[in-house]
Amino acid sequence: MIKHMPKFAAIENKRASKVWGLDIANQQGVQNGGRQPADISPEKHKEAARRFREGDKFHYIMQDLKLSKYALSRILAEEGLKKFPTRDLPKKAQIIQDKLRLGMKLNEIAADLRISRQAVSDWIRRYGIDKW
Repeated sequence: MIKHMPKFAAIENKRASKVWGLDIANQQGVQNGGRQPADISPEKHKEAARRFREGDKFHYIMQDLKLSKYALSRILAEEGLKKFPTRDLPKKAQIIQDKLRLGMKLNEIAADLRISRQAVSDWIRRYGIDKW
């Protein structure tokens, strides 16, 4: 029975793709139903952080470097220069923030969300999430 399981799984995948109209095996993991974020070069990242430290306005940095509000907010949050807007946080980041505020530890949050502790730590760093 066990040796036939891959064959049965392939049959089920094929049937599911017909019923649901998508190919589960080739589906890319995109968070929150959005598109993959564009890569930001390290030079652009450093330039945005440098200009914000020097006092340039958020809007002008966005325009000059051709960054979205989301991308610039993420850069500034990663650098610890500005808190990421709570209303714009992805769902998983909001959940992590709520659990931190309840006093949960990273290992507990990771177990709850079924992700690694390092992934929780990455979410916290990426969006500048704090307990308060």
